[in-house]
Amino acid sequence: MARGDLNALKGMVQSDDSHDISLFSDEVFGFQAQQAAEKSLKAGIASKSATYPKTHDLMVLLFSLEDLGESVSELYGIVDLNPFAVQYRYESLDSDD
Repeated sequence: MARGDLNALKGMVQSDDSHDISLFSDEVFGFQAQQAAEKSLKAGIASKSATYPKTHDLMVLLFSLEDLGESVSELYGIVDLNPFAVQYRYESLDSDD
């Protein structure tokens, strides 16, 4: 499922005439990016034969991977996608966001 979300992101950023990133709002693009990150982290946890928490919070998932012995410090930046999981699905981004 993570691969499908990643492929959707790739389709959103194609530079040919059939796909123009301006067709997608920041909220839609951000949601897809958050979903790809969330599902990838959950896949990483599952690959360690562990049960992942039922959460959309990327930091919680990163901490779970860290608890399993994975080095995740270089991934902390993806936590910026957290608001796209729920908040920006129902409200627009402010220009300051």
